[in-house]
Amino acid sequence: MVTEWIQLLIFLFALLIFSPLFGFGLYKVYLYKTSGFEKFLYKICGIDPNRNMDWKEYALSLLVFNFFGFYYCF
Repeated sequence: MVTEWIQLLIFLFALLIFSPLFGFGLYKVYLYKTSGFEKFLYKICGIDPNRNMDWKEYALSLLVFNFFGFYYCF
Protein backbone atom coordinates (compact mmCIF):
# COMPACT_ATOMS: atom_id res chain seq x y z
CA MET A 1 0.00 0.00 0.00
CA VAL A 2 2.81 2.39 0.86
CA THR A 3 4.64 1.65 -2.39
CA GLU A 4 1.55 2.65 -4.36
CA TRP A 5 1.54 6.06 -2.68
CA ILE A 6 5.26 6.48 -3.27
CA GLN A 7 4.80 5.61 -6.93
CA LEU A 8 1.95 8.11 -7.21
CA LEU A 9 4.05 10.84 -5.58
CA ILE A 10 6.99 10.14 -7.90
CA PHE A 11 4.69 10.30 -10.91
CA LEU A 12 3.13 13.59 -9.80
CA PHE A 13 6.55 15.07 -9.06
CA ALA A 14 7.83 14.06 -12.51
CA LEU A 15 4.68 15.49 -14.10
CA LEU A 16 5.16 18.75 -12.24
CA ILE A 17 8.82 19.01 -13.27
CA PHE A 18 8.58 17.95 -16.93
CA SER A 19 5.28 19.57 -17.95
CA PRO A 20 6.70 23.11 -18.23
CA LEU A 21 9.65 21.81 -20.26
CA PHE A 22 7.43 20.00 -22.75
CA GLY A 23 5.02 22.92 -22.82
CA PHE A 24 7.79 25.36 -23.67
CA GLY A 25 9.00 23.06 -26.46
CA LEU A 26 5.51 22.74 -27.91
CA TYR A 27 5.05 26.51 -27.67
CA LYS A 28 8.13 27.01 -29.83
CA VAL A 29 6.97 24.37 -32.31
CA TYR A 30 3.56 25.96 -32.74
CA LEU A 31 5.12 29.38 -33.31
CA TYR A 32 7.18 27.84 -36.15
CA LYS A 33 10.44 29.05 -34.66
CA THR A 34 13.36 27.00 -35.90
CA SER A 35 16.22 26.31 -33.57
CA GLY A 36 19.88 26.16 -34.47
CA PHE A 37 19.76 22.37 -34.36
CA GLU A 38 16.91 22.29 -36.89
CA LYS A 39 18.79 24.63 -39.22
CA PHE A 40 21.85 22.39 -38.89
CA LEU A 41 19.79 19.30 -39.79
CA TYR A 42 18.20 21.07 -42.75
CA LYS A 43 21.63 22.03 -44.04
CA ILE A 44 23.03 18.50 -43.67
CA CYS A 45 20.01 16.86 -45.33
CA GLY A 46 19.73 19.47 -48.08
CA ILE A 47 16.21 20.52 -47.09
CA ASP A 48 14.81 23.90 -48.05
CA PRO A 49 12.31 24.72 -45.26
CA ASN A 50 10.57 27.35 -47.40
CA ARG A 51 9.77 24.94 -50.27
CA ASN A 52 6.50 22.97 -50.22
CA MET A 53 6.00 19.49 -51.65
CA ASP A 54 3.28 18.82 -54.18
CA TRP A 55 0.97 15.85 -53.62
CA LYS A 56 2.92 13.50 -55.91
CA GLU A 57 6.22 14.10 -54.15
CA TYR A 58 4.53 13.76 -50.76
CA ALA A 59 2.82 10.49 -51.76
CA LEU A 60 6.09 9.03 -53.06
CA SER A 61 7.95 10.04 -49.90
CA LEU A 62 5.22 8.52 -47.75
CA LEU A 63 5.27 5.23 -49.67
CA VAL A 64 9.07 4.95 -49.56
CA PHE A 65 9.18 5.75 -45.85
CA ASN A 66 6.45 3.20 -45.08
CA PHE A 67 8.13 0.56 -47.25
CA PHE A 68 11.40 0.88 -45.35
CA GLY A 69 9.54 0.93 -42.04
CA PHE A 70 7.69 -2.25 -42.99
CA TYR A 71 10.92 -3.87 -44.19
CA TYR A 72 12.69 -2.94 -40.96
CA CYS A 73 9.89 -4.31 -38.75
CA PHE A 74 9.43 -7.57 -40.63
